[in-house]
Amino acid sequence: MPLWPVICKIYTMHIDEIRECWLLLNNRQGSPAAIAQDTIDRILAQYDAASRYYHNTHHLSDLLYLQQQYAPLIVDNDSLLFAIYFS
Repeated sequence: MPLWPVICKIYTMHIDEIRECWLLLNNRQGSPAAIAQDTIDRILAQYDAASRYYHNTHHLSDLLYLQQQYAPLIVDNDSLLFAIYFS
């Protein structure tokens, strides 16, 4: 059994999968579902902004992929995931 539960699939993620990872993360932290849903909508809107040439949803997907690859070596995966979403 892996040291860290698999919350994100290991490939380029679709927006729905990025959203699901966020909702699972927030659920583990005890965040109300409605607030988590509103927040991910806002986060994804920012990542989709025309001015975001590099830090876009593809970049977000890449970082989530790397987090999953190295999860067993990371001390605090949830903190890293929050940092990824808010980068």
